[in-house]
Amino acid sequence: MSNEKKLKKHVHSKNKDIIGFVILYGVIILIVPYFLKKYTPFPVFATYFANIDIIANILSLNYPDYFHHFYDPFYKESLKNYLSFNLISIISLSGIFLVGLRHDSKHIEEKIAIMIIMSIVTFTLPTEGLPFLNKKVEDYLISGGYLTENHKEKEREIGITILLSLIFIVLEFYIISKLTQVDWKGTKNILKWLYIITLLIIGGNIVIT
Repeated sequence: MSNEKKLKKHVHSKNKDIIGFVILYGVIILIVPYFLKKYTPFPVFATYFANIDIIANILSLNYPDYFHHFYDPFYKESLKNYLSFNLISIISLSGIFLVGLRHDSKHIEEKIAIMIIMSIVTFTLPTEGLPFLNKKVEDYLISGGYLTENHKEKEREIGITILLSLIFIVLEFYIISKLTQVDWKGTKNILKWLYIITLLIIGGNIVIT
């Protein structure tokens, strides 16, 4: 490859990085939350914030040329990648804490349980689980003859990742709705088990990577 072609490829790659950065940090992380905070109820704003990592994951899976340098559980080869991934993770966790602390409950145990459940369902599991499940579902559909390699590839990928993400979010809301029905008097054992489950899942993710 000539030096001129290498330069054009490098410039093209940098342009994609800039576009990805502007969309992810400018639109997804700054502009959208600003308008949600200003014009929607607090739970909508906080829930969006808690799921920013899932949005970043969807973008990274479907448009890796633009976003995987900023959020990719399997690609942290530079300080920029590492810092960006962890910054988005911290933003998402802050949303989880906001939801838990502002939740309409008189029991501190319930608030803690909600934060633990949200951490598992919308943070710990989807971070690496979403790319893994996305690949498994695609392989199954292709091997079963339901789709071909070239059958609306981009639309298919986007549809699968959005569907899987919605499953995680619906699961989260379902579990939280069940938690509100629990009698929280003397529930230290429940919190203990939730804490143990969280540690096991986090430990499992570390072993896998």
